[in-house]
Amino acid sequence: MRHCDIARRMAEDEEERFSAYVDWSPWSNGSLSDERLTLSSAVGDAAICVVAAILSVVTAGGNLLVVISYQMDRHLQTVTNYFLLSLSVADFTIGAISMPLYTAYLVLGHWPSSGRPEIL
Repeated sequence: MRHCDIARRMAEDEEERFSAYVDWSPWSNGSLSDERLTLSSAVGDAAICVVAAILSVVTAGGNLLVVISYQMDRHLQTVTNYFLLSLSVADFTIGAISMPLYTAYLVLGHWPSSGRPEIL
Protein backbone atom coordinates (compact mmCIF):
# COMPACT_ATOMS: atom_id res chain seq x y z
CA MET A 1 0.00 0.00 0.00
CA ARG A 2 1.40 3.35 -0.99
CA HIS A 3 1.86 6.28 1.36
CA CYS A 4 -0.78 8.30 -0.52
CA ASP A 5 -3.36 5.56 -0.04
CA ILE A 6 -2.62 5.37 3.67
CA ALA A 7 -2.91 9.15 4.02
CA ARG A 8 -6.19 9.18 2.06
CA ARG A 9 -7.65 6.39 4.19
CA MET A 10 -6.62 8.21 7.39
CA ALA A 11 -8.25 11.41 6.12
CA GLU A 12 -11.46 9.54 5.30
CA ASP A 13 -11.52 7.98 8.77
CA GLU A 14 -11.07 11.38 10.38
CA GLU A 15 -13.84 12.83 8.21
CA GLU A 16 -16.23 10.04 9.23
CA ARG A 17 -15.47 10.57 12.92
CA PHE A 18 -15.83 14.36 12.61
CA SER A 19 -19.08 14.19 10.62
CA ALA A 20 -20.79 12.60 13.60
CA TYR A 21 -20.26 15.84 15.53
CA VAL A 22 -21.15 18.33 12.81
CA ASP A 23 -24.92 17.87 12.96
CA TRP A 24 -25.04 17.48 16.74
CA SER A 25 -26.87 20.15 18.68
CA PRO A 26 -27.81 20.20 22.36
CA TRP A 27 -31.23 21.60 21.36
CA SER A 28 -32.01 18.93 18.78
CA ASN A 29 -34.32 16.89 21.02
CA GLY A 30 -37.04 19.56 20.79
CA SER A 31 -37.56 19.74 24.54
CA LEU A 32 -37.18 23.51 24.69
CA SER A 33 -39.58 25.99 23.21
CA ASP A 34 -38.40 28.55 20.67
CA GLU A 35 -38.93 31.38 23.18
CA ARG A 36 -36.76 29.74 25.80
CA LEU A 37 -34.11 28.92 23.20
CA THR A 38 -34.08 32.55 22.00
CA LEU A 39 -33.79 33.82 25.56
CA SER A 40 -30.98 31.37 26.25
CA SER A 41 -29.17 32.48 23.10
CA ALA A 42 -29.56 36.16 24.02
CA VAL A 43 -28.22 35.57 27.52
CA GLY A 44 -25.33 33.56 26.10
CA ASP A 45 -24.52 36.27 23.58
CA ALA A 46 -24.64 38.93 26.29
CA ALA A 47 -22.33 36.86 28.49
CA ILE A 48 -19.87 36.41 25.64
CA CYS A 49 -19.90 40.16 24.94
CA VAL A 50 -19.35 41.09 28.60
CA VAL A 51 -16.50 38.61 29.12
CA ALA A 52 -14.85 39.57 25.82
CA ALA A 53 -15.14 43.29 26.63
CA ILE A 54 -13.53 42.79 30.03
CA LEU A 55 -10.72 40.68 28.59
CA SER A 56 -10.18 43.14 25.75
CA VAL A 57 -9.93 46.12 28.12
CA VAL A 58 -7.58 44.26 30.47
CA THR A 59 -5.41 43.10 27.56
CA ALA A 60 -5.16 46.51 25.92
CA GLY A 61 -4.83 48.39 29.22
CA GLY A 62 -2.12 46.14 30.65
CA ASN A 63 -0.05 46.30 27.52
CA LEU A 64 -0.51 50.05 27.29
CA LEU A 65 0.93 50.32 30.81
CA VAL A 66 3.98 48.35 29.67
CA VAL A 67 4.50 50.74 26.74
CA ILE A 68 4.10 53.79 28.98
CA SER A 69 6.50 52.44 31.61
CA TYR A 70 9.09 51.66 28.92
CA GLN A 71 8.86 55.21 27.57
CA MET A 72 8.98 56.93 30.97
CA ASP A 73 11.79 55.01 32.72
CA ARG A 74 15.20 55.22 30.99
CA HIS A 75 16.52 52.25 33.01
CA LEU A 76 13.97 50.00 31.31
CA GLN A 77 15.18 50.91 27.82
CA THR A 78 17.43 47.91 27.19
CA VAL A 79 17.65 45.57 24.23
CA THR A 80 15.80 42.81 26.09
CA ASN A 81 13.04 45.16 27.17
CA TYR A 82 12.79 46.48 23.60
CA PHE A 83 11.81 42.96 22.58
CA LEU A 84 9.20 42.91 25.36
CA LEU A 85 7.95 46.31 24.16
CA SER A 86 7.46 44.85 20.70
CA LEU A 87 5.43 41.97 22.14
CA SER A 88 3.42 44.41 24.21
CA VAL A 89 2.54 46.52 21.16
CA ALA A 90 1.44 43.37 19.30
CA ASP A 91 -0.69 42.25 22.25
CA PHE A 92 -2.18 45.74 22.57
CA THR A 93 -3.24 45.53 18.93
CA ILE A 94 -4.87 42.15 19.56
CA GLY A 95 -6.77 43.50 22.58
CA ALA A 96 -7.82 46.76 20.94
CA ILE A 97 -8.69 45.54 17.43
CA SER A 98 -8.78 41.79 16.95
CA MET A 99 -10.67 40.70 20.08
CA PRO A 100 -13.61 43.11 19.59
CA LEU A 101 -13.91 42.25 15.90
CA TYR A 102 -13.82 38.51 16.57
CA THR A 103 -16.41 38.90 19.32
CA ALA A 104 -18.75 40.63 16.87
CA TYR A 105 -18.20 37.82 14.38
CA LEU A 106 -18.78 35.18 17.06
CA VAL A 107 -22.01 36.71 18.36
CA LEU A 108 -23.49 37.61 14.97
CA GLY A 109 -22.50 34.34 13.32
CA HIS A 110 -21.27 36.15 10.21
CA TRP A 111 -18.99 39.00 9.32
CA PRO A 112 -20.87 42.31 9.63
CA SER A 113 -21.50 44.01 6.30
CA SER A 114 -19.61 47.20 5.62
CA GLY A 115 -22.67 48.90 4.14
CA ARG A 116 -21.98 47.66 0.63
CA PRO A 117 -24.51 45.30 -0.95
CA GLU A 118 -23.54 41.67 -0.66
CA ILE A 119 -22.73 39.81 -3.84
CA LEU A 120 -24.54 36.50 -4.08
